[in-house]
Amino acid sequence: MDKHYHHFHAIRYAHLRGWLNDKYNDLILADTLRHLALAMISLFIPIFLFKLGFTVAAVVFLELAMCVGCIVAHYFAIKYIPAWGVKKTLVISYVLNIILYLLLYQASALLLRVDRNVYLAIIAFFNVLASAIYWTGHHVYFFKTTTAANSGLKAGLITIVPTLAGIVSPFLGGLLISVYGFKTMFLTSAILLAAAGGALLFSQDINVEKSNLQWKKIFDLRRFGKNLIYFLEGVGFHATSFFWPILLFLSAVKLASIGLLYLFSNLAFSVIGYYSGKFTDRGGNRRMITIGSLGHGSSIILRALATTVGAMTLWQTMGGTFGSILHIPLEAGFYKFSDRNDYYNAIMNRELYMFSGRIFIVIVFLLVLSRASVIATMIITLVVAGFSSFGIGLIARYDRSIVS
Repeated sequence: MDKHYHHFHAIRYAHLRGWLNDKYNDLILADTLRHLALAMISLFIPIFLFKLGFTVAAVVFLELAMCVGCIVAHYFAIKYIPAWGVKKTLVISYVLNIILYLLLYQASALLLRVDRNVYLAIIAFFNVLASAIYWTGHHVYFFKTTTAANSGLKAGLITIVPTLAGIVSPFLGGLLISVYGFKTMFLTSAILLAAAGGALLFSQDINVEKSNLQWKKIFDLRRFGKNLIYFLEGVGFHATSFFWPILLFLSAVKLASIGLLYLFSNLAFSVIGYYSGKFTDRGGNRRMITIGSLGHGSSIILRALATTVGAMTLWQTMGGTFGSILHIPLEAGFYKFSDRNDYYNAIMNRELYMFSGRIFIVIVFLLVLSRASVIATMIITLVVAGFSSFGIGLIARYDRSIVS
């Protein structure tokens, strides 16, 4: 959740002229266009691969390889971002995403010319680079355009504005795919990504320091609680963003209905998330994380066990509500308490452990799959992820690194 403020609130906090000439708000605009592009189609890409004839096991192994690749790609993206510049880094990520969607658009033709495994390797390569380069640029941009004092509100806005603007995107994407097919959506997403890149081209670039990555700081073994929180976050992110949509599809839920589920949960996430960010700046994030982890973990377990679309929608919306109470305070804690003179190591540390959590839950799925059916394995995987979310709340009681 591939890792979600309404424009009236934005105007309340800054005059229109200042808002349009603010580097942070340029990032919000670009992120909003990017979210519109990705929200309409990324949810359905594994389903698209199933329709091409790839098995569930093949798609999950592909996901495992991409998670490992993302750790490596993040390291090199951080090494080279000072040379590229933040703006160019983000634009490069958009271009790579456009290439990915064009490769998916031409899937049928390409599969006639190259081996199926080679095709998967090609799309994995562009997906990994696009994702790692984008998030590296995103985090550096955020560190350079905000302060520790307003990190809660700012983290809320940068997450909520794109989600709110694209609140109908998953539903619209599922509906358009059902009517016009996947090709139309790949082209539409590519056009929106081009617009996102254009929005940043007219903004001022941000100068950044030379990267100083050190393995001791990346592993940061002295602050085990923080690392474990990142790890468990990664478990939950992957369970809800990757396995849950697949379970919906395998449970014969129509694509438009899958998108409708996300419409309600995105609305809940956006409304609650704004206040989560404000409360975090005023009162700290420990209480929010404790409440959010309990509610979000419960929602993951309940949606995994749901047997009707109505129940799935209810628990999905519950997940959006408590997900914002959990993840926005955690995001704010990362930006607030990381050393702003050493943000490169802080970013790499977070990505290392978060992707380790993603890798862990994928391996859990593959191990269980060897002994159970696909749907049963999906359910077990989601239940494991739900209990992992409970663990975040427990660790937050004692952590002092990103929790206050």
